[in-house]
Amino acid sequence: MRFAAPARISIIAALGAWLAPDAALASPMDGSWKVVWPCSTARDAFLPERCREGDNDYFELQLWSTGTKLCGVHAATARLGNRVDEVETWGPSVVGVVGRGPVTVQFRSHWGATGHATLRLVKGRLHWRVIDSNETPDTHDRSSWIPDRAVLRRQRPSDKRTPPACTGLLAPDV
Repeated sequence: MRFAAPARISIIAALGAWLAPDAALASPMDGSWKVVWPCSTARDAFLPERCREGDNDYFELQLWSTGTKLCGVHAATARLGNRVDEVETWGPSVVGVVGRGPVTVQFRSHWGATGHATLRLVKGRLHWRVIDSNETPDTHDRSSWIPDRAVLRRQRPSDKRTPPACTGLLAPDV
């Protein structure tokens, strides 16, 4: 018995989904996302000049999923790199559950703050919005440099390491 080409492809796809169910459920949010802030956001007197020289601040998320669990790591800079908020380990600093519509995630800043944010995909862009945070608002002693809102674009992955298993738990703060 010979199968037509479409039937063979369907059988192969079904077999692949059965053998690797987590891969079949990969989230469209999986991947590397980044926003680079324009120079107009630089507020201190010396910052606009440095910004024009290419020292822009940014916010980046690298997301991966296992089944319905979403994990990620973040990197954020402020004051043109004078403040850096990123994880020291490759463990997740962002976790949530993928479903239909927006995803609510829990996050942990390297500086100690924790909170919740929503992630939404809108026309190929990832929208980040902090819902709540225990961040210290004093700008001299902040506990997070993660932005309250951002619209990120998909990027080529900057980190070639294979992400660890996504357990849905934040990595220990080290």
